[in-house]
Amino acid sequence: MNQSLYAHKREGYFTGERRDFIDPLPGAGLRILEIGCGDGANAAYARKSGKVAFYAGVEPFEDAARVAEPHMDALHIGDVEKLDLTTLGRDFDVVIMSEVLEHLVDPWAVLRGVRQVVTPDATILASSPCVCHYSTVLMLLRGRWDLTDSGRMDRTHLRWFTPTSYARMFEDCGFRVESVERMNGLTRKHRLAMRVLPERYHHLFTGQIRLRARPA
Repeated sequence: MNQSLYAHKREGYFTGERRDFIDPLPGAGLRILEIGCGDGANAAYARKSGKVAFYAGVEPFEDAARVAEPHMDALHIGDVEKLDLTTLGRDFDVVIMSEVLEHLVDPWAVLRGVRQVVTPDATILASSPCVCHYSTVLMLLRGRWDLTDSGRMDRTHLRWFTPTSYARMFEDCGFRVESVERMNGLTRKHRLAMRVLPERYHHLFTGQIRLRARPA
């Protein structure tokens, strides 16, 4: 991972709790592993919600990780692709990977590693940008591939996914996908277009993919 590419990320890039991930989690006393934990916003929120018995995180960027550290029971500061996840623990009930897998050289290897440290009924929660959004298609039709400092075309992305390929990656790594859904909202124009277009084209309006899976 070339950390210099991340040096000028906007304020807030390494923060932000995912309530859509945390709130539906059942009960309390969960063992949670978060890959790409940023400044620990999810860990802090999960603890405040009374859901955590043990929270482990992986974060490659030291400034963010030092902010996260007080919220963690175990923390690895470094590249997850060079880490044996068993050093952080085993029998995790939940694994969170929010906007992470698109930044990895080999996300398949990381997912196989995750498969080795979770309980048989663990919940895996992940999200990533969707490359087949209509804005990307229009850009390609213009013969362009314009990278940006954030968002879907973030220049730090190494992998690109559609909802189908995202689900297949998890399945290939030993998980059973329960849901793959659109994370972004829809404008009135988007909803109108979806009523007109056949369902097989509705992926064009998916900006962010949200996935839920369990070990197969």
